Amino acid sequence: MRFEVEWDEEAFEDFERLRAYDRQRISATIEAHLILTPDEVQGPIKYIDTLIPPWSESPGIWQLSVIPFRIFYDVFRDERRVYVQAVRRKPHGKQTKDIL
Repeated sequence: MRFEVEWDEEAFEDFERLRAYDRQRISATIEAHLILTPDEVQGPIKYIDTLIPPWSESPGIWQLSVIPFRIFYDVFRDERRVYVQAVRRKPHGKQTKDIL
């Protein structure tokens, strides 16, 4: 069963400001990985349980890598919904906590 992908307004605005090439790569990766298995750690999907994202008070964050970008999202399994919280460029040498 497929998951629906929704976007935080600010995250979508950040996404829209990217080059068309980068938007296409991110969209294709989201389609390939977040529609069917957003909460399975595999390939470009990682769960970081030690970070507290700025939009939450509890630790844990899902990350989809589309180099050099990171897409941060929440999974609502019961609702079959993925909510994209942020799109960030991750420069070489920076850690995930530095770009949140």
